[in-house]
Amino acid sequence: PFGWHAIVRYAAELAAEVPEGALSWWSIAHLEYAVAEAGEGLGRDPAPLLSNFTSRVSRCERELWKESLFFHAEAEAALVVAAPWRRPVPAKEVKEAKPKRGEAAEESVEGSQKGEAPPAKKARRSSADKKTEAADSQVSEEVGGSAASNSKAAGGPKVKKALLAGSLAKAAAEALVEDGFQVEKWLRACEGSETGRAWVPPGGQDCELCLVRYPSSPDALKFLLHGCATRLKTGGRLLLYGHAREGVLAAAASLEPLFEARGRPFGTGDGRILEAVRTKEAPEEPFEAWLQTISLDLGEGLQRWLTVPGLFASGKLDVMTELLLERLTPRLAELGEASGSKRKLRLLD
Repeated sequence: PFGWHAIVRYAAELAAEVPEGALSWWSIAHLEYAVAEAGEGLGRDPAPLLSNFTSRVSRCERELWKESLFFHAEAEAALVVAAPWRRPVPAKEVKEAKPKRGEAAEESVEGSQKGEAPPAKKARRSSADKKTEAADSQVSEEVGGSAASNSKAAGGPKVKKALLAGSLAKAAAEALVEDGFQVEKWLRACEGSETGRAWVPPGGQDCELCLVRYPSSPDALKFLLHGCATRLKTGGRLLLYGHAREGVLAAAASLEPLFEARGRPFGTGDGRILEAVRTKEAPEEPFEAWLQTISLDLGEGLQRWLTVPGLFASGKLDVMTELLLERLTPRLAELGEASGSKRKLRLLD
């Protein structure tokens, strides 16, 4: 709009005088973007304003990093304290069918005349009990019941396997090892000395337990669940954990059809854990089935770009990253010439 440069300059000058902590990092980042886009249209040198914003963003980033670490620590602590793998899988909740209108009254009158409980209600209770027992029996057979036959065939105790996905979770991994589990890890990004992997490690459906750190993105969660489903046995146990403020409680709607929720969310503090068992539904695999093809301009014209759920701003180049690329591209050319490199430095190098 007309006069937007003056508005940006005025807003930036006011923001520079605002006390520390009064502006969020998101507000500062947007102001920084607006100042950079305005350029010479500001009518003054933008460098002092940008320098001020940059230092503020750095301080906000450090605070956010501490808060992020707290989120991870509290969620994992709730998981370790609960240690749900040490208790049986909760039984499936069976809802009794409601009698049709008029049936309940007739059954009540007939039962009272004979001095006994209504037979239809007895039948419903019996049916519910049978369904619950059948569900418990199925889980015990698929998860634990096969342990005896496998151990006999192997001539020794069965090795229990667990998969940790989405986070390193050192404390949880140590607790699982102490409880006799052989632990495998699937991290989508590197953490410390642990190497990230694009797809779950191969091995077939050999895991009885899977611990998944909620990734705070529905697409990324779906990707993780399908990957874990390729390793988890039918009837195997899924423990999805995270922080309540991250939205982990809403993840229950994403479990089906690969998993069937069991029990209610639990945990300590704001750490919450969702429990489910693996169904017989087939997951979407292999990794190549998840690749999405898009076109991006990284400063050298449109080019083909492959991405997967949970990465790269949902397959789009957001304005803040675009601004960063605009600033970095010329600098890379200067660095390449200064280093005497024969090949052209690119952003992905």
